Amino acid sequence: MRYSGLSPTPEYTLSAQGIEKIFAINHVGHFVLTALLLPLLQWTANEYGTSRIIVTTSSLHLMCRELDLSLLTSPTRTKQLVAFDSCWRYGRSKLANILFTRELARRLGKRGVNNVYINCFHPGNIPTEAMNTWRSIFGSVAGSFLKGFFQLVGQTAGE
Repeated sequence: MRYSGLSPTPEYTLSAQGIEKIFAINHVGHFVLTALLLPLLQWTANEYGTSRIIVTTSSLHLMCRELDLSLLTSPTRTKQLVAFDSCWRYGRSKLANILFTRELARRLGKRGVNNVYINCFHPGNIPTEAMNTWRSIFGSVAGSFLKGFFQLVGQTAGE
């Protein structure tokens, strides 16, 4: 199975590389892909005028106020409540995305690369199938309520 991103999940597992799985999928994989593609993105920008790197984050980054990299290889979860730990780990991966975006923009600017644009964004609360994870974190009733709430106040995937 291939992931473009992993939602909060109550299961605590490490990737094959020994990194907490949400962080590995949501940040490390995208970081490596960007690093591998950066020469091509710079060539494209020089050849055609500009290129862009767009990073998807989440407002849940606010749950993680610092990035302690030593916790990424912990064999067990680091927060007590499963629901909090799940959201915190997801938020940590999204905070890393934001910090990466800012640092790459700074480094490109320092090198005089002004035609490769890098931005990050929070897409909003879109009640897709990914929100079904709330049922496994908060229970069936509360998880269904959360998804229903975002169906009323959130955006649709088409917006």
